[in-house]
Amino acid sequence: IALTPLAPAGAPTTQAAPAAQGDAEDAARLEFALQHGMPRERDGQYRYHGFAALGWHPTKIAAIDAARKQGANHD
Repeated sequence: IALTPLAPAGAPTTQAAPAAQGDAEDAARLEFALQHGMPRERDGQYRYHGFAALGWHPTKIAAIDAARKQGANHD
């Protein structure tokens, strides 16, 4: 039987650190924007046309997140 050595104290774990999770979220937002373009802006508010009932959002990131959350359920 082969034994797997224990990781030394302070060794990195397999769970992503919060910064790495943020990087993954930013990468997903970028991929979405590359596929769908940037959200439309009107009077300092942003939204994606063609995504049902998303409404207007205060930032581009909020509009992207709302559209990503709705995913394939868009019009």
